[in-house]
Amino acid sequence: PAMRPLVQAVAEVAGTLDIFARVPQVLWRLGDDRVIVVRVWGSTPRLTADLTGATAVVWLALDCPQPLSGLVAQLATAGSDDAKERTVDAVTELLAAGLIKRQVPVAI
Repeated sequence: PAMRPLVQAVAEVAGTLDIFARVPQVLWRLGDDRVIVVRVWGSTPRLTADLTGATAVVWLALDCPQPLSGLVAQLATAGSDDAKERTVDAVTELLAAGLIKRQVPVAI
């Protein structure tokens, strides 16, 4: 049976070795309890969003591009009991919104 698009996207993120990075065309500011992002390109030139909770932690952790395992570790450090599940959900949400991108790891 075919998976629903969101379920399939979550499955793809959870099993990836890719590196995740912020999209450079996104401006952001750290608020008191959230991260405010504005996408400044595309067919919808201005997407504004407030990131909170695990999604905000993942966004801040992406100050440097990193793999899912690094993001899970950062969320666990922030005190999340179900860090992997919440990280996968946050990465899936950020990818779907076009706020982050995948980078294929470079073999050395």
